[in-house]
Amino acid sequence: TESAANSILKILEEPPAKTYFLLTSHRPGAIPATIHSRIQHFYLRPTALTDIASEDRSLLIEAAGRMGVVQAWKADPSLLQQQQFYATQFLQFLLGIPMPSPSPEEIETRLNVEQRLVQQLLYAHLGLRRSMVWNVTPETMERVTQTIPFSRLLTAYIFYQRREPYVLANVSLRNVYEDLHQRF
Repeated sequence: TESAANSILKILEEPPAKTYFLLTSHRPGAIPATIHSRIQHFYLRPTALTDIASEDRSLLIEAAGRMGVVQAWKADPSLLQQQQFYATQFLQFLLGIPMPSPSPEEIETRLNVEQRLVQQLLYAHLGLRRSMVWNVTPETMERVTQTIPFSRLLTAYIFYQRREPYVLANVSLRNVYEDLHQRF
């Protein structure tokens, strides 16, 4: 907004020593001229898949385009193994096998893994097969898609997508997690 832009002008004109601000916008044309004239501009474009090593492409797709996640997986393969474990447990849960209660530190990662799996299950319901970084067999995907109806997966996926406002509103991640699991 214009009032927000005006309130930031002073600090942009006289920033504290050794301080840099990185402002990002997907709509640079919406930035007021008073701000525009006081900043340097860098226009970034998405990296082309041809610029990425072929062994990193499937990881990048599974990481939803977040190269930092791919680099973390490559730097510490145990992170990917941990996510594989979470994915396996979640699929077993969907097939009726009880899942242990996660520790508070695990919940956010589990929610991210589960959201990606639910998305993959929706694709599988539609007959679309995509490679996954987690070693999930086509047979397991088929069993889960036969067990969980498309409408239930779609409802759950929407709730996974909408969890962020609850997290930002300081609702307990455990409550969000348990609520999502009740959708199944």
